[in-house]
Amino acid sequence: MLHPPSVRIFDGDDFAFANPAAIHGPEDEIRDPGAHLAYELRPTAVIGADQAVGGITLMNVLTAPALGGAKARDFALVLGPLVVTPDEDVPAVDVDWHRLVSHAARNTRLLPGDLIAAGPITTGAVDGVVEVGVEGIGSLRNLISGS
Repeated sequence: MLHPPSVRIFDGDDFAFANPAAIHGPEDEIRDPGAHLAYELRPTAVIGADQAVGGITLMNVLTAPALGGAKARDFALVLGPLVVTPDEDVPAVDVDWHRLVSHAARNTRLLPGDLIAAGPITTGAVDGVVEVGVEGIGSLRNLISGS
């Protein structure tokens, strides 16, 4: 699997960086980090040419809140299953991409392949298997295996 140059996860008006090495795909088995897990399904822009949105996909951010701090989000980001063009109408994805990308690009340069994840569409607890999706982009399903 290819890893993007950077991953930014927005909460409100600002973002935190995430670990590109923690990216998984649909149907990948994910190792349980040994703590209660939660998920955050987020629409995600893939940066293309000229620091513009080249496509939209999904990111399921798996979290282990008990691990605390940055480690709580350091083990699993699930991407996919499809990338749709920015002009395709996906009703569940209503995001001001221009605002998020402009903020992310302030005082730096975005590279093709960078990921910009918007606020969560849905959240919940994980119990063995997590399956989430958005009509028009598809579903992400992952088995969480014992540590």
